[in-house]
Amino acid sequence: MTVHRLSFVLMFLACLAARAASAENGVVVVGGSANERDRATVGSAIEAAVRGAGWSLPARPLSRKDADGVFSCRDKPAPWTCVPASLGAAGIHRMLVVNVEYRSATTGAPMVVVTAKLIVTDVEDIAVKQHFCEMCAADKLSQGSTDLAQELLREFSVQSGRTIASIKSVPPGAQVFLDGRAVGVTDALFNTSPGEHVVVLEKPGFQREIRQLVLEEGRTAELSVRLRASDDRVRPPWRPSRVVPGIAIGAGAALLVLGGYGIYVGGDTDDKFEHPRGRPVGVLASVVGAGAIGYGVYRLLRPSRRSGPTAAVQTGGAVLGWTGAF
Repeated sequence: MTVHRLSFVLMFLACLAARAASAENGVVVVGGSANERDRATVGSAIEAAVRGAGWSLPARPLSRKDADGVFSCRDKPAPWTCVPASLGAAGIHRMLVVNVEYRSATTGAPMVVVTAKLIVTDVEDIAVKQHFCEMCAADKLSQGSTDLAQELLREFSVQSGRTIASIKSVPPGAQVFLDGRAVGVTDALFNTSPGEHVVVLEKPGFQREIRQLVLEEGRTAELSVRLRASDDRVRPPWRPSRVVPGIAIGAGAALLVLGGYGIYVGGDTDDKFEHPRGRPVGVLASVVGAGAIGYGVYRLLRPSRRSGPTAAVQTGGAVLGWTGAF
């Protein structure tokens, strides 16, 4: 029992060590001409945002000397060169320097301007972003500062290329949409920011695939998707039956023959064809037969069209017309 407990404790300590090693050690330094209340509001919001992004902040605030040294570096051409050596010795390589000041908007209203500069010493790079808050209440200033920090970290991660999504598909060549934005086709690597992302894959002839992908700072996340064929990927063209045109031509030919016979013998005075309406009926049968033959020939020659002439025999006559699907 003691051995099992000792193994559990060692595993727990190993997990904590791995988590601490993967965290980004950084500091947030806030200064500027704004009053203490607004600077504290901005600082609290930004610290919460960077902690949510995986930063590990010091348990104790920086000394006044180190804080002033970091804040003075923000305007240097290469700010990573003037960061106090004590921070590098402590393993701190991320510094988010924030300047909070007041200005007047074009309308004359008071405005808070927050300028955040991310200084990274281990890769010697910077990123800058500003937030303008007109007629700014405390809650609005806090939310704006949070959004500013998140956008700054996200943009820096993309430009530094440290967080990568490897997206593949079977078959390849699918269009990749990352958080609603088209970024390329599979198979490929894409620079992005840490956090949860929505990946959409689209390829003609295959179903649309949607996946969730979680990325960590400085790591490569892999996603492989087997595309499923769409039901309508290969659909044979519509071909009408040739039975109906054949019947129409055969029936039309029979009516034409009978109609011709009726016309031929309809005027005789002998007993072979004594019906007084023999000739009109023969003419009508011939017309209907010719129409049926024409309709059948038309359907054979134009199978893709769903319209054409029609003929119907009614009491006392016939109806010729054109029908179609629109």
